[in-house]
Amino acid sequence: MIDLLLEGPNMKILFVIDQIDNFNNETTMSALNYGDELRKLGHEIYYAGIGKEDKFRFSFKEAKFPSFIKKRFNKQEFKLAKPDAYRLEEIVKKMDLIHFFTPFKFSRETLRIAQEEGVPCTASFMVRPRDLMQAFGVSDNAVLEKIIFNRFRKFYNEFKYVHCQNDAIVEELKDNKYKSKMVVISNGIDDSLEYYKYFKPHRFEEKYVITMIGNYLPGKNQEVLIDAIYKSRYAKYIQLVLAGEGEEEERLKIHAYKLPNPVIFNYYDRVELAQLIGYTDLYVYTSDDDKESTTCMEAIALGRVPVISNGEYSAAKQLAIDKKSLFTSGDSEELARKIDFWIEHDTLKNRMEKEYASYMGRYKIRNCARKLDEMFRKAINN
Repeated sequence: MIDLLLEGPNMKILFVIDQIDNFNNETTMSALNYGDELRKLGHEIYYAGIGKEDKFRFSFKEAKFPSFIKKRFNKQEFKLAKPDAYRLEEIVKKMDLIHFFTPFKFSRETLRIAQEEGVPCTASFMVRPRDLMQAFGVSDNAVLEKIIFNRFRKFYNEFKYVHCQNDAIVEELKDNKYKSKMVVISNGIDDSLEYYKYFKPHRFEEKYVITMIGNYLPGKNQEVLIDAIYKSRYAKYIQLVLAGEGEEEERLKIHAYKLPNPVIFNYYDRVELAQLIGYTDLYVYTSDDDKESTTCMEAIALGRVPVISNGEYSAAKQLAIDKKSLFTSGDSEELARKIDFWIEHDTLKNRMEKEYASYMGRYKIRNCARKLDEMFRKAINN
């Protein structure tokens, strides 16, 4: 049956997403990347939300909020689209399938219209309650998180199929009584990413370069990596590079004073990041709260052996194919031991680099898009 579905006719698919043009937004970028790949499979992909209007993009106005909320949203580059029921009805009628990336009012109104018109619908669970809480400056509130989960559930339980980025999200949804069939599909990484080595800059020739990519924000836990290097037997040889930017930078710089080699804090563009990863000896990822760590996936796809936190909400932990690539969340002593192990077993590390690069082939965007296409066809068939 799956093969027959995959060979079916091409479709007109509408992606409903509040922001079409915010390239700093992970949900927006996922929608755009999937759209590009699904077009290669022959589908017509359209977008509805806030953004520039063109042949394949339907632009809607931004919803208005009180000034104190808008100020916070602007700081987070967070916008919500305002539904126009008449226009949405005209758009929805022309589509074979509607896929939702966000669960807010714009999506709920579009879903109502699609159900009235009998157009099949699917959704991606991209916006976690914690993401919304952080937009309002709330980092940890179990009661509020539960309330938002319950609110979102009314929307997502309308779908037979819901796309989730990893198993951890599936478990969260099941724990909160979401009833849809959860389909685990990574958001994917660029197809061009392959094993890659770049020459080490002269100033690092005698250093062992450890890199982590991630903005300096609560929950990223870069201080755990700093502490681990301080406890490493090879601290004086290690050069730590923390690539990113963010509000925690000054605090982290103070925390890093104790290391024998000054930590490099810097923002890198994509070309510079590829070069940095190319001469990195070991990639460490301490974040405990990511929907999906694209930067970690890309580093591994380029052939870097990782050491990853096994935190409860860590999406990256599923990427580890070796026990020596995982450490207990927040445990800098264990992380130090894992770092020392890889420094002392360079031959093994060189072999594992190629194994990791090969393993990441399953996360290439072309493969992920085909899985999403399969989900769409199942939804239409049902």
